[in-house]
Amino acid sequence: MKFEVTFISVQTDQTARGSLRIKESVFWDEAEQKLEGISRAKGCYIFGLCRSGGAPKPWYIGKATKSFKSEVFTYRNKGIYRDCIDDTKRGVPVLILLTAKTEKGSIAQGNNALKETIDWVETHLIQAALKRNSNLKNLQKTNYLKKVVIPGLLNSGRGNDGEDGNALRKMFKGIKKQRQKPIGF
Repeated sequence: MKFEVTFISVQTDQTARGSLRIKESVFWDEAEQKLEGISRAKGCYIFGLCRSGGAPKPWYIGKATKSFKSEVFTYRNKGIYRDCIDDTKRGVPVLILLTAKTEKGSIAQGNNALKETIDWVETHLIQAALKRNSNLKNLQKTNYLKKVVIPGLLNSGRGNDGEDGNALRKMFKGIKKQRQKPIGF
């Protein structure tokens, strides 16, 4: 299964009461221009904030097993997005949609295998996002990733791995090549 990546800025404005309002119709119009049918597609989404000149920072990872349009801007998710923006006070809100596609390139239709794949991708995105932002707003699938310690592999901190932990780290991350001295010199 392939996933197509679509990066879109989230347009917002303020209501008369001063609260943040996401311009959903503008977002979906832009998304459909980038990839026709994306609003009905399934996959994962990443909400982030992008500072000028910098890389977007992930704040929330979600999955859409029904459709992006029905799941990305739920009341709950909009609250999470507003909290992220209010907490940081900086950055342009962005969404990255990872659309599930078939091997032939069409948008994938739903079945149990697709749901399992999307769930697996979401878990791995959360793991990667936690490395970049320890304040990720996700509550599910983060407990073990934050609390489990495996020396040399997960959450052990620098210099705390010991000899055996270093061996484990090298097994999974590879060994840096050492320069060989030429024979006869």
